[in-house]
Amino acid sequence: MGTPSQAPQPPTDQPSRREAAGLGFWSTAAIGVGGMVGGGIFAALGLSVELARGGAPLAFALAGVVAGVTAYAYARLSVRFPSQGGTVAFLDRAFGPGWLTGSLNILLWISYIETAA
Repeated sequence: MGTPSQAPQPPTDQPSRREAAGLGFWSTAAIGVGGMVGGGIFAALGLSVELARGGAPLAFALAGVVAGVTAYAYARLSVRFPSQGGTVAFLDRAFGPGWLTGSLNILLWISYIETAA
């Protein structure tokens, strides 16, 4: 008649193999590119064209170069200092834990909030 169907398996609390592996390179890159595109291009496009007028393409090209250099720096830092702390871990390695590292992290979060707003 056909192949016997398998009974549905009960849900488990164990993460799947893919979930347990965490975010990979392409997933992480997609998150970064999505943040840059969403925050940088779509949110600021009208204002940038209004202010830069004919120089808007040059401004976007320059911003793209800066974003590329930033991405390259983060990639190099991530390879050199593998950690789940991101920028916080990099600043701790560079300046040690203290008021300077804390202040730079606060400035970083303020810039994230400003970009999102």
